[in-house]
Amino acid sequence: MQIKHSLRYFLFLLFFSFSICLKAQEKVTITVSEQPLNTVLNKLSENGKIRFAFDNDYFKGIKVTFSVTDMEIEKFLGFMAREYPMAYKYIGGTWVLFRAEKPVTVLPKPVATVKKEPELVIKKKEVPAYIQPRIYYFQGRVVDANSGDALKYCSVAIPGGKSVITDESGVFYSEIVSTGRVGIKVGHLGYLPLDTVVDIVGKQNIQLTLQPVSLINYFEANTRNVKFQLGFHEKPEFIAFNGNASAIIPSLFPNDMVNLYAAYPGVMYQGMSPQGMQVRGGNQSEVVSYIGQIPLFEPNFLFGNQSLLNSAILQQSYFSRGGYGLEYSGGIAGTVQNEIKTGQNTRPVVELDANLLDASLLTMLPLGEKVSISAFFRKSLIEYWPNFLFKNLSENVGLASYSENPVINGSIEKPEASYLDFNLKLSIKPSANHEIAITAIGNQNAESRSFAWTLPDSFNETKNNTVLQYGGSLNWSALFNPNWSSSVNVSYYSLDKKGSSVFSSGETVINNVVDENSLSGLNIRWQSVIEQNIITHYFGTAYHWSHFNYNFFENDFSAWKSMNVLPFGISTINHVADIYYQGRLNILPWLRIKAGAKARYNFTVHDFQVLPNGSVEFLPADGVRIYYLTGRYLQELYRSTRFDTGLNRTTVWILPDNGTFFSKSYQNIAGLNYDRGGFLLNIEAYAKTVDDRPLLFARSNYTNDVENVSYQIQKGTSTSIGVDFFAQYRHSVFSHSLAYSLGRNSEAVNSVNSGNSFWSLTDRLHVVKISELVSYKGWMASLNWNFATGIPYFTLSSTTSEFFQGRSSAYSRLDISIMKQFKVKSARIQLGLSVLNLLDNRNVNNIEFSTLRTANSSFDVQKTFYDLPFSPQAFVSVRFE
Repeated sequence: MQIKHSLRYFLFLLFFSFSICLKAQEKVTITVSEQPLNTVLNKLSENGKIRFAFDNDYFKGIKVTFSVTDMEIEKFLGFMAREYPMAYKYIGGTWVLFRAEKPVTVLPKPVATVKKEPELVIKKKEVPAYIQPRIYYFQGRVVDANSGDALKYCSVAIPGGKSVITDESGVFYSEIVSTGRVGIKVGHLGYLPLDTVVDIVGKQNIQLTLQPVSLINYFEANTRNVKFQLGFHEKPEFIAFNGNASAIIPSLFPNDMVNLYAAYPGVMYQGMSPQGMQVRGGNQSEVVSYIGQIPLFEPNFLFGNQSLLNSAILQQSYFSRGGYGLEYSGGIAGTVQNEIKTGQNTRPVVELDANLLDASLLTMLPLGEKVSISAFFRKSLIEYWPNFLFKNLSENVGLASYSENPVINGSIEKPEASYLDFNLKLSIKPSANHEIAITAIGNQNAESRSFAWTLPDSFNETKNNTVLQYGGSLNWSALFNPNWSSSVNVSYYSLDKKGSSVFSSGETVINNVVDENSLSGLNIRWQSVIEQNIITHYFGTAYHWSHFNYNFFENDFSAWKSMNVLPFGISTINHVADIYYQGRLNILPWLRIKAGAKARYNFTVHDFQVLPNGSVEFLPADGVRIYYLTGRYLQELYRSTRFDTGLNRTTVWILPDNGTFFSKSYQNIAGLNYDRGGFLLNIEAYAKTVDDRPLLFARSNYTNDVENVSYQIQKGTSTSIGVDFFAQYRHSVFSHSLAYSLGRNSEAVNSVNSGNSFWSLTDRLHVVKISELVSYKGWMASLNWNFATGIPYFTLSSTTSEFFQGRSSAYSRLDISIMKQFKVKSARIQLGLSVLNLLDNRNVNNIEFSTLRTANSSFDVQKTFYDLPFSPQAFVSVRFE
């Protein structure tokens, strides 16, 4: 069935691709007498079906007289070229008209001679009456002015030619009609815009440099081009983010990139979900994050309120909510591609940051003209200096005995947390077109909290969680010529995660649970891009090796009820290879399509999959883009959920030893984007289904009054549908943003809840986000307001045979911040204050129920996890360069 579906899909894309490749032959019927040729051409193009580009002043001086009926456009232009001094060429859907190749010349005047004494006659050189315009193959490259890094996905506007975009190597290419001097405008998020004039000499590759925006530019530059903004470039499946903008959003940590992502519709994080960043109903692992081509499996820490994606070290960030192309690997809900900054090639940079939770150091050093190094290190301070902010994060949990009106009778004891992380990049550039990058990342995180109840008996539950992850990569990229770029990447990653939970009454241990989770892998990938006039080819291959191990142990010592929990474990080694090709056609200036497929083979289970992918883009006017994205995606490593007998949740990574459990996603996205004059509007409707989603459920059976509990992997499906709306207006002083999401997320699990669907625990029907920014004379103030309808939870009466769900109250949180920036000699100093949850609303993140047992009785208790209460946060940043 899948093969049949894929075949129909591929044949449809093939037929559609072929049909638009045929050059339309419009018919011309017109009669004119002694009219300027530019007027005639404008009349012919009024219906929009025939597009011309020409020098208006030149063609204005040509008077034409003719009559044609039902003549094909190409024959008509051939007729005109024979009758009048003009030539033509079809470029990218537009008929480009220019002067005839034969130049008009001025002959030298006769020189008078005297018979008796003749003078020497010197023949003058023929001088063209005008500079002859012609077709130029204009090519160039855009790089960072400080580091020399190639800047991909920059917009390049060329008057008289089509707007183009730089590729993965920072290269752009266009055919234009010009005299050789060209005005050009280059724009890119996080960089000051460039407006310049260049001279084209032959096929010379012109290099353009962009100056990166610093926070000083945010405060001082009187232009909307550097204000808080998101961007949609030629790849509509990706959103480009200006990393500096994350520092101006009120948050726990000013440089946390996820706070910037969360300002966008369809994305939840920090107080909006218990499992980190989620996109359109998918859990955290369905959005795979990469730093320097290294996968980051556990990007959240500090009880899920912060992330490891730090803009201080990131050069560029591209975020997809789904529908991305085959050249990217990632999760079934989206992918985040982050590149680490390259050290400046001119001068060293040192930046120190500190807040109530941690401190960080960033250094970027040139080690010669061709070698540079960047290093980032962050360390928590709360284990040495506990403060009210950490207390708000760790103790904001309500503990109650369960009844019609729960009684608060619990507390949090001895919360502890510590973390550190680092990023390192060594860049070697043997030439302007070659780069070798060595990258390393690492993170260590340890958290602990104890919950205490005062009931007829005293109870304690202690939860511990430790995470150690690290990785490294070697990347070689080369630009062989302006139209062909390639890269080879080898990366290794490792994750070790351990969680434990201990229930006790006094000195007696009642229940003990241990989860041990580890995974590691090696990725080898080659990819290449070849750009031609109307088509871009993307192709490559990859090999993935992965090792996974999961062990679960539970010991129950309750004398009230005999329970035997069977241990559960999985250990798997996988070998997967894939190869892909996709082509992107740009035949018409208002229509582009992309189609391709990836073939993936799992050598361990001998499973073969075909992943088709395609898109259609319409560009009816300047700044307007209408698009449709579709594709099929696979995800082997999956951060699943373990449900115990009380349906309480613990997240674990799953890589089953059976290929049938690999999660499969089908995505369809239709969108509209408008970006012009400082106003940005984006609307996307989406439909996403996920099959073979692995979930771990506890199952009970009784033998001789003993409850035997075993864990089994169950296959689940999920469906997500909705509409995301985003509008932003950027002024020189103000920036206004509005995001709205309307969505439904449901799930179903085989052999659980009788197979009936239920609301996903991430389901929120309405989400509204408003962001305001104002900057003036070294001051900056911002405001964020988030509103969302409540999330579902399992009630105490739920079992694996039948689910009953409640829904929490609505979420509402208002955050504000103010910053001041000033310079002292070579240092830039920034001081800031954020006030989180200004109105001190009691927002629910999650609700769980548990049963506490002793030798003689049991008690049902409720845990309610809340978002931050009213919490001020201060920070300071000092940068030397």
